[in-house]
Amino acid sequence: SPDRDRFLADIEVMAEIAEQWGAPLLRLFGGRLPPGPEPKRDNALRRAADLLVAAEPVAWAHGVRLAVETHDDFSSARTLAELLGYARGSAGAVYDVHHPHRMGERPPDVLQALGHNVRHVHVKDAVRLPGRDEWQLVLLGQGEVPVRELLGLLPGAGYDGWVSLEFERKWHPELARPEVALRPQIALLREWLRTAT
Repeated sequence: SPDRDRFLADIEVMAEIAEQWGAPLLRLFGGRLPPGPEPKRDNALRRAADLLVAAEPVAWAHGVRLAVETHDDFSSARTLAELLGYARGSAGAVYDVHHPHRMGERPPDVLQALGHNVRHVHVKDAVRLPGRDEWQLVLLGQGEVPVRELLGLLPGAGYDGWVSLEFERKWHPELARPEVALRPQIALLREWLRTAT
């Protein structure tokens, strides 16, 4: 189909760029799942998995792996685990600690659901706004996202990959400017990582 061809062509271009930069991973977003009865959702998951299976050799030709982020309708690690199960190892997971937390999943639940499929972890912090299902991003250590708990669990889960700080000031201008915000957050993240290992 044209959509499948376009997706694979995009993967080819992005994998070429990743190879040139020495980046080992392409982060993908699953987007939205269709509302409605369970068979419709399951069919969408299977079609998405088929795309991942088709894209894997394209990415591998450039030495790049694929990973779908816990985001959008795949914010729940359980949903992402379903997709990855259908994809039969063709892709892994980018664990964004905030989104599964919004879905009520604690780090042990996420690590159990995703297992050794976690290929990258990125962290940020947020607080739930009173009386709403909306969140405001805050500096690391100032919110309620269990980042430190997650970092303490990673060694025991067998994860030895990168942990990065996601800083989204472009979309959240209420955050402090990078030259003010990044240095203390990086220092705190390093301290948490040091004590976690």
